Amino acid sequence: RTSRRPRRGMRQGGNTAAVIGAGPAGLLTAISLAQRGWDVSVFDSRLAPLPPDDESWGAGERSYQIGLNGRGQKALSEFGAMDRVSKYAASVRGRLNFDASGTPTENRLKPPGTPGAEKNYVTRVLQRDRLQACLLEEVQQVYPQVRVEFGMGCDGVDLVGERPAVRLCRQPAGMEDDEGCELGSVVEAPSCYDLVVGADGVRSSVRASLADALSSNTRAIRFPDYNERRYKTLPLHPTFGLSDLSWGARNQTLDLGMDALPTMEGEMVAVLLFKPGSVVAEQIGALSSAEEARAFLTAALPGLTPYIRDSDLERFVQRPIGRLPSFQLVEGDLHFA
Repeated sequence: RTSRRPRRGMRQGGNTAAVIGAGPAGLLTAISLAQRGWDVSVFDSRLAPLPPDDESWGAGERSYQIGLNGRGQKALSEFGAMDRVSKYAASVRGRLNFDASGTPTENRLKPPGTPGAEKNYVTRVLQRDRLQACLLEEVQQVYPQVRVEFGMGCDGVDLVGERPAVRLCRQPAGMEDDEGCELGSVVEAPSCYDLVVGADGVRSSVRASLADALSSNTRAIRFPDYNERRYKTLPLHPTFGLSDLSWGARNQTLDLGMDALPTMEGEMVAVLLFKPGSVVAEQIGALSSAEEARAFLTAALPGLTPYIRDSDLERFVQRPIGRLPSFQLVEGDLHFA
């Protein structure tokens, strides 16, 4: 790795903060600090997401979906960001379940505020990366005191001085999807800030620096995952009246599950879930053509076949099997001063 000239934390009469990670948590942290008068620099080793109004978000294979319940919507409203997010989020008003034969059963919720309503809110859903894009747009248009830089990883935080110093590195072209600092990264001189916040995921370099600091009792503990899952996404194209429902199906024999959530554009993002090393994982991994994929899905999850296009199946077999995010327990102090 090569070195470059020093980079300094902004200090223009106010407190300065560095947020490592520009996902939803990192960007909301930056918004919260900016609302309190801080100058904030946000760094992320990955590439920036596409704008939230990009037409590619309508594809049912663009990214997995997340749901925003009443508490999540309230939190985004308190940050002032829910109006922007709402423009790109679909509504889910019930559930469509397919039984083993493929027969669907529709269960619609009563509208909030009506007698017997199950909820006092309507669940909103959108792709995780589209949520990130909405929050990035909110930051760029509303908070000039926040600077977001993509393609910039974090190699750790030095905690021995008066102010924490962040070790940054610019990712080489083509390696921006890697976390942290890789071989070939251009290393920046450490930058000092009044506050450093780690929002950089399960392999957090900030958390690792906390754990390594003298007198720190921060520890990350990874427990064995006895219910590990792999997944593949598949676009579904619903008929009129079914795109405001979540969909579900399960093949008990294969231990294969499917859940699907809608996009704002009316497509469904289906996620097939299965255990690694299982028979069905080997079957899915061995599919090599749209014809083989359709035959497999017709037998395994027959209710989905009317909503699947051959062009989507070609990409389905070519797409690698994904791994769900892992989680760790962090014990001890979550801060160091």
